[in-house]
Amino acid sequence: MSDPESTLPVAVPVDGSWIEYVRGYMTIGSPIDKHLALWPKLWGHMKLQSHLDDAGRVSFIDAGHARLSLKSQIQWRNYYDFGDPIGFQLDSAVEYLRDAGCKAFEFDTAKHDFGFSRYLLPGKAHNDYWQDEQVFGHFIEDVVLPSGKAEPPTSSALVDTVSMLIPYVLTFLLHLAAVFLLYKAVSDVPANEEPPVFDRLPLQIALLSGLLTSITVAARLPRLVKTDGFRWQLAALLAFLIGAVPCAWFLPIGAAQFLGGTVEWLVSWANLPPEYSGKAALLATAFVIAASGWVLPRKPALGGAC
Repeated sequence: MSDPESTLPVAVPVDGSWIEYVRGYMTIGSPIDKHLALWPKLWGHMKLQSHLDDAGRVSFIDAGHARLSLKSQIQWRNYYDFGDPIGFQLDSAVEYLRDAGCKAFEFDTAKHDFGFSRYLLPGKAHNDYWQDEQVFGHFIEDVVLPSGKAEPPTSSALVDTVSMLIPYVLTFLLHLAAVFLLYKAVSDVPANEEPPVFDRLPLQIALLSGLLTSITVAARLPRLVKTDGFRWQLAALLAFLIGAVPCAWFLPIGAAQFLGGTVEWLVSWANLPPEYSGKAALLATAFVIAASGWVLPRKPALGGAC
């Protein structure tokens, strides 16, 4: 691999004609899609309409006249790690350029958008690109100094599994801490209370932490994904059941009555025995909260883009 700087022009114009010297465009962990979604008015005035002729030249059109020409399309390559919370596949950017009639870029998400799992810590992945020789090596061999042998960055199955689990483990631990602190605050009850509200306290904390985590996941999914079809609804239901079913089977009746007793009216129509009504009311309340993310508007007038 040779030094690409040796192939650059000696001087680059400072006026608008500098764009004629651009042959490649590299983005790593790019948030462009987020910018398009959050601030659409910033991009409405851009004059991107262009024409690609049979010779591969690109002409930008303004009021029916070509105002700028490129010798060829700019080769755009995007790289993102699946653990990067900022950068994703740039499908929205491709749609935006297509709708704007822009032909300036050679960019197809199926061929030029490279996703992988290479960095262990989610979040930190956004900075790890800069130390990755495979990422920059691929761009150099594919765009800067084409060798015809460019290999996209590879993924690690171990890194993929660990980096995916870390956020869920941390989230569960946060919910565990929240439940523990709340129980700690209200656990000063008479020891002779029947049935004992805080019987098998560690089990209760674990079960309720799992329930609270499942509610959070189920309620937040519609805010984080595109909800076309039923696969994400089914995923949310599965996430809820993972936390709810253990509570239904193993949560002590006294604790369930203590937590769900005030909302027993939700299940009054079922005529359940008293020992089960509290648990049913608790789980019904949990389901209502989990389902709220799918029922409430996704773009409320107040509160931002939730």
